[in-house]
Amino acid sequence: MLPNEDAVLYVDSDIVFLRPVEELWSYLGAMDSQQMVAMAPHAEDANVSAYTRYAKHPFVLPYGVNAGLMLMNLTRMRNFAWESRLEPMYEKYNRPFGDQALVNIVFHFFPEKLMMLSCKWNFRRLTSFVESTCGGDTPALVHGTGHSFTLPQKMPAIRAVFLSMLKVYGRAV
Repeated sequence: MLPNEDAVLYVDSDIVFLRPVEELWSYLGAMDSQQMVAMAPHAEDANVSAYTRYAKHPFVLPYGVNAGLMLMNLTRMRNFAWESRLEPMYEKYNRPFGDQALVNIVFHFFPEKLMMLSCKWNFRRLTSFVESTCGGDTPALVHGTGHSFTLPQKMPAIRAVFLSMLKVYGRAV
């Protein structure tokens, strides 16, 4: 787990920052002494949360977290023995799932280790289905999950971000 690094920001490749990344990085200093990872919710409404509707494993309440963006204090994660906690959880729940489900399981049992960010730090297609989500905050980044960057019928506003990037760079970056 990068033994010489104190903190890292993990970001999926389908994320576009609309605000300076330093604003997100500043949340490391806002963590309390227990928190080691900052993440945004998977959803902010039970009607669009795959966790409340389909999950057969524990998840962060009330709607799960999305692993597309994780601000991680690696020193605290090492002290928590993060790596050694993952395998027993994986074996116990014995489900074919990816990193996001496993992260949800761990933080379900250790919620004090998680700092919840506003969904403005992981604005996704599911987030924007429900008008009341994000408390009216302007997105700080857009996460192009579910082909929302490339399929115009999915989410026109999110696709507009992708098309703007194409205009600037002449290709998908």
